[in-house]
Amino acid sequence: MTVPGLSRANSLNAALLMIMLSTAPAGALSIGPIPASPVATLYLVGDGEPATATVTVVAGPDAPPPRLLLRAFDAEERLSLWRYVEHTTPEVVAGVESADGIDLRSREGWQGGEVLSVNVPIRAEGVHQMRLVAGTGDLSLSIDLPRDLQWGWSAQNGSFTPWEGLPSTLNAWVPPNAEQLRIYAGAARILGDRGAVLASIEDGPTTVAVDRTEVLWRFEMPDDDWSFSAADFPLILCPTAEAARAIRASVEVLPDGTVVAHKFQRRIAEMLPEILADYVGDTEELIVPLSERREAWLADPLRSLVLMNAYLPAVEDHLRSQNLDPESHWGGSL
Repeated sequence: MTVPGLSRANSLNAALLMIMLSTAPAGALSIGPIPASPVATLYLVGDGEPATATVTVVAGPDAPPPRLLLRAFDAEERLSLWRYVEHTTPEVVAGVESADGIDLRSREGWQGGEVLSVNVPIRAEGVHQMRLVAGTGDLSLSIDLPRDLQWGWSAQNGSFTPWEGLPSTLNAWVPPNAEQLRIYAGAARILGDRGAVLASIEDGPTTVAVDRTEVLWRFEMPDDDWSFSAADFPLILCPTAEAARAIRASVEVLPDGTVVAHKFQRRIAEMLPEILADYVGDTEELIVPLSERREAWLADPLRSLVLMNAYLPAVEDHLRSQNLDPESHWGGSL
């Protein structure tokens, strides 16, 4: 097939171009800017095809931005990025040695703009996290990707507020063992997985009872000017049901049904029975009367006094009360 007005070579080039365009990845994705005072977390669902997320933090011109900590975690929730930024006096900047991941800057002459921009690899399939912790102030977080990925957003212990590009209808997954969700202030209409209205909130606080878990709730927001905080289970708002199902409130369910918030807690639970059975000593062997350690005790009296007035008196009680049963649900606890 040839296109009128084109040579055979040009026709071939045009055909190749059409094939390339038809197989090109989906368009780029921009998320944000998301208000990030005091905290914001973005969850990105990796599809197994490597991508690079550009994470940008911007602050307003009114005052130097608050100190902030940006962390990124891979799909196994292992730290892949750690960056701390603080604006302080020129004297402090001059007097502190530089360290990897720590960026001290002079607060003088701040006019607003970009505080931080870093690239974070999204390699493995699974949920990746970008966590920004800051103080109060005019601060925002944006993420740019070369193609569309499923995502979710949590304000953690801060307030959910609208931002440009955020859909007015959002989805959240209700994790196992959840009993209720408390909403403070704000306005929202919450619908259950069967379409029933669970709550129409004009101005909180409101407690929404959970009658079914491992289902999706739908949040319908006003067009603008809303704000609320949430508690009792991890609320992660997602633009699609697919994203909410993939992120699953970012919780881990242990074999006995216990729900924990982090993957490292799951790894600890897997290791703990062996540790308790094979590596933890007998309590009585660990408790040594101080009279038998007189020389060490008197070698540094000031340190020993501080210990006696702080932690040392509680050590014996904690050791005696620790559950060392490797078969117990509470094994390892104090």
